[in-house]
Amino acid sequence: MVAPSSQRYYPSSAHALPMDMVMMAGAARIQRLREEFPDTAFEDDYMDTEVGTRGLIRRLDPRGEVTELEFIEPEAFWADPDAVEEYSETLGMGIKVTVLVSASEALEAEAFLREEVGGGITVLAYEDGKRPGKNR
Repeated sequence: MVAPSSQRYYPSSAHALPMDMVMMAGAARIQRLREEFPDTAFEDDYMDTEVGTRGLIRRLDPRGEVTELEFIEPEAFWADPDAVEEYSETLGMGIKVTVLVSASEALEAEAFLREEVGGGITVLAYEDGKRPGKNR
């Protein structure tokens, strides 16, 4: 993910702001992924934007290549045209995309992104890491 010059990514260990919902969801998600896939490398970053903190989790293959990006989005940011373009471009590079949003937005985000981007994007609620409307 390339951040515009007015935005900066902060490695999670260096982020000095109080932990908000996105960062808590990111920390819980990366812990869950590391437990579920102990032989897989994951990295996370957080970026402050004018609408809140965005999170990013990268899943790496044994060569260090990114195989999946999980975007952890603040309220309604998943509908931002730049974010939608970013998801589309990532999918176009053959990288799996997951978008984590609040449970209250998950169904709407899933329908919107399916319409805007098509298949291939997984939407999860960051409160529990489950797909909207599913008991997974």
